Amino acid sequence: MDSVTNLGSGTVRQLRSVTSRYDLLLGLIPTAFGAAVVAAGVSSLPLEATLFVAAVVGLMVILEALFRNPPLADRSSPPDN
Repeated sequence: MDSVTNLGSGTVRQLRSVTSRYDLLLGLIPTAFGAAVVAAGVSSLPLEATLFVAAVVGLMVILEALFRNPPLADRSSPPDN
């Protein structure tokens, strides 16, 4: 979707992304678990080991999204009190 802003002499178009960074990070978690199940099925690796690796990947994604690069509050609107 496009949003259009009129600024006196011209128009500035900004493209809005359909997915955010956090949508992609959250999509990575089930992808890791799916890959772990497939890897266990096609190789001689035990399912527990591949699921452990997927759990570590999921934990790292969650920690990165919440603590290393957390979402910022929208400062354009006043806080609700």
